[in-house]
Amino acid sequence: MTKHTAAMKYFSYMMSDVFKERKKHMLASLHFNRRGDVFFLFSAIITLLQAFLASLAQVESNGLQRSFNVTIAFLAAFSVFWQSLLKNWNYKGRATLHDSAASALSMIYKKTKMKMRQFKANEDESTDDEDENEVNETNTLHSSLAAQFEQATEGCTSLVPAKISAAFDLLDNRIEVCKRNTYKTGTDEGADEENANKVQVKWGSVYTSLYRELSAVIIRKRSWPFFLPDPESVVNETIDIYKKESKANENLLKTVLDRNIEINNHYSGFDLFSTPSADSNTTKASYADGEN
Repeated sequence: MTKHTAAMKYFSYMMSDVFKERKKHMLASLHFNRRGDVFFLFSAIITLLQAFLASLAQVESNGLQRSFNVTIAFLAAFSVFWQSLLKNWNYKGRATLHDSAASALSMIYKKTKMKMRQFKANEDESTDDEDENEVNETNTLHSSLAAQFEQATEGCTSLVPAKISAAFDLLDNRIEVCKRNTYKTGTDEGADEENANKVQVKWGSVYTSLYRELSAVIIRKRSWPFFLPDPESVVNETIDIYKKESKANENLLKTVLDRNIEINNHYSGFDLFSTPSADSNTTKASYADGEN
């Protein structure tokens, strides 16, 4: 099943790319939507002010009426200029494009994830003779995912804001550096780096988790979504949070396993179908596996 496992590994990377692109378009949609709302509100206030001054000009004397007319003319000229800028920026239109791309990518991600689970469920029941067929099916799924991804993104003619793209690219670079410097624990201290075995890590899941955390960090910024955050600061914050969460999860796992051992030691005597020593040894073996 080696070929099939390798195919699923690369497929996991493809899924993380879909997830990343989905998050980028979602953030772009939120940003452009907020800017469109704020600038439209500013335009509406200018129009309302024009109407208010025009009403006052009808009841005031000639001196004030002349001042009101000059102000109204200035606001009218500025309104035309502002409307031209809004049309050029087209925030609402760009937000719609990104929202459509994000929705399409979300649907692709969910459906393909279900298919991956189906493949994994069938993998345990297959034999070596069926390995080649599974590889062909996985390659077909790869091609289908690539085609759907291209179809979902090619319709979006608006570019994702540079700071959002830079944040995700910088995070990718940090992970690549980590991947090159990560090696299997427990190797001899005297072994050189060239002969060390790399850790078997599900990097596709790591990428997805970090992309999710990065999106949450960006959204939590006070100036978001009208202003875009600094890419380096949000990436550093994301990595710090991820480190803390990983440590917390390790402590939680240790607590749960310790508690499980304690329960087995106290209550295994009441189990009519197993002996206390067998349960204790099994639990301790499970605890050891969990730490590894």
